[in-house]
Amino acid sequence: MDRLKIEYSDIPKEAYDYRKSNLKVWAINLLLKFLVPLLFLMTGLSNKIGIFASSKGRNLFFDWNYICGTFFQ
Repeated sequence: MDRLKIEYSDIPKEAYDYRKSNLKVWAINLLLKFLVPLLFLMTGLSNKIGIFASSKGRNLFFDWNYICGTFFQ
């Protein structure tokens, strides 16, 4: 950022502050995009979610066919 201030000395200080804050937000966003999935994988939470979803969704297809067959015949 200091190099940019030297190269473009006619830009106001608020523009540099805005750019610096945007870079901080971008860096935090980038870290979270990698840390949250890593946390899911390392703690085994993704496996637990998969087990939960497969147990809840296993009979959903057959239940839906039963409902449609009963009411729409």
